[in-house]
Amino acid sequence: MTSPATPQPQGQLEQVREVSAVRGLLDRAELLQLLDRAPDESASREARTRLGAAVERAMNLAQQAGAKRTLLLPVSVPAHSSLMRAAAQQLSARLDQIEVRAPVYRYISAVDAAEHSEPADIRATLVRQLASPVRWTQTVRSLLAVAPTLIECGPGKVLTGLNRRIERSASCYALEDPESLVAAVAAASGAAAPGAVHA
Repeated sequence: MTSPATPQPQGQLEQVREVSAVRGLLDRAELLQLLDRAPDESASREARTRLGAAVERAMNLAQQAGAKRTLLLPVSVPAHSSLMRAAAQQLSARLDQIEVRAPVYRYISAVDAAEHSEPADIRATLVRQLASPVRWTQTVRSLLAVAPTLIECGPGKVLTGLNRRIERSASCYALEDPESLVAAVAAASGAAAPGAVHA
């Protein structure tokens, strides 16, 4: 436990301020309130219109607050938001039908930046993550605490770019072609890691 006089990492304090500022903007735009109700109204054209208008308000407020850029990103699904609650329930039912074993490699969830090892806990965390915001900054720092090299598997390298912004000294790789795979394997093999970890 710390007292108010206890020094805190400057980066952590800045991050708390940034998150609080963003949540304040979303509250002012009434976006969070609409998202909370949206799962029950998502089929309604009126609900989608209200959500779109709230997003526009949030972007305008961010620019007024000094944001360098706001960008409306096209996404295939509204992952990590309350709009995925119905899908999360379906995922929960599906996971109940399969065996989930304790992981061979350490698993850190992006929903809470914490390590999970019990199968029942992993099931619950996967369901929760589908319809909840992720804490990627904290997750990257949790990963780097146990693994010095981060490797992004899958199309694109968006996360690799984010990882480098979060920790500029981190060794980050994205697997896009045979050459990048060779480089990532070489980097991981040369690192004195206490064991593989994944998020």
